Amino acid sequence: MVGQKKKITSMNKNIIIFIFIVSLVSCSITETKNNSYQKAYKKIKGSFESDMLSHFPEKVSGAYSFKSVFPTVAKTNGRCGVLLICKYDSIKNIISLIHKSIQFSTLGDSCNLIVNYDNNITSLNSHLNRSSNCINDSIPIPDIEKLILQDSFVKEKLLTNVGVDFLVYVIEAKKGEFLTGESLTSGKGLPKEWKNGYSKGIAINKKDKVIIYWLEMW
Repeated sequence: MVGQKKKITSMNKNIIIFIFIVSLVSCSITETKNNSYQKAYKKIKGSFESDMLSHFPEKVSGAYSFKSVFPTVAKTNGRCGVLLICKYDSIKNIISLIHKSIQFSTLGDSCNLIVNYDNNITSLNSHLNRSSNCINDSIPIPDIEKLILQDSFVKEKLLTNVGVDFLVYVIEAKKGEFLTGESLTSGKGLPKEWKNGYSKGIAINKKDKVIIYWLEMW
């Protein structure tokens, strides 16, 4: 009987540990409670130069999705960065960011220059596959559509239609090495001048009043 009690106690501990782990995973995709976004934002902010996330909001109300890839794993992942998807109350609150934009497009535009998310794929999103009608000096942006499609929470809680309704604004971008040598990516699929660099911006869905803030580095 004593041995059975120990077994049951061990099972209970495993269940408690499992529930705790699940709660930690859920914290990154939830509604803002106990300043969870502020805490996550503060934690990731220290991993990038101070002005890289200057366009991100300090606070978020309502449902949101917050994703981040630290610079320390950029080489393995082919990129690093931060992505916040949330609702906005009024376009007036973000009009200043729109006015700062240096490139405009729609999500799903075949001319968009996408940063590769798979170092094992050489042709995916390659600039060589783009139409000759596309401008040559396009600025690379994250694969926002792919990230949305992989996020069931966003599709269920925030959006009624994925893709076509998003307007994409690049606020700032620079070519060059902004990651350390150990984190620097291969820039696979990007033109030579954009082998390394970063871009940051927003994407807006006016129909659902959803905004995406991003920082992408490679």
